[in-house]
Amino acid sequence: MPTYIAVLRGINVSGKNIIKMDALKGALQSNGFKQVKTYIQSGNIVFETVTSKNSVLEKRIHSLLQDEFSLTVPVLVRSLEEWFHIIAKNPFANSAGVDPKQLHCTLLSSVPDEIDEEKLNRVKQDDDYQCIEDVVYLNVKAGYSDTKLSNAFLEKQLGRTATTRNWSTMLKLLELARSITH
Repeated sequence: MPTYIAVLRGINVSGKNIIKMDALKGALQSNGFKQVKTYIQSGNIVFETVTSKNSVLEKRIHSLLQDEFSLTVPVLVRSLEEWFHIIAKNPFANSAGVDPKQLHCTLLSSVPDEIDEEKLNRVKQDDDYQCIEDVVYLNVKAGYSDTKLSNAFLEKQLGRTATTRNWSTMLKLLELARSITH
């Protein structure tokens, strides 16, 4: 059975869209998802299922969140193979002098039609970014809370639904996904 990773945007942030991960895990399991694992409280899910289209899984999880928890939040799904490639393509991960704590990935709902590099470069300050396919890789030197290349900014500029995870979470989700693969 294929393994997938789903990331929810805006879960358990600033007292909004509150959902307990145990309840989420139970709802997914009772709706046919297998080997469900969650990671931290921000809506990171690893699971197996027979469905093989990301868009179908995104809609299915989105509906489940509405029906079971009355939450309307964006859901992005990637296969284990896609997640592995996201990790492997990070242009900053193995650069000399880069602190892994500075690295983040903004996952996009699809590849942007165009990127206004000039606008991004005007706000990036000392931060570095690179958009590769449907991911914006970030090296935020002063910390993510201080970057102008925030999830909301990138989502607005690129015209795509987005959610951002730090590098540690990206790696942990890969590890969890690999742990359930048979």
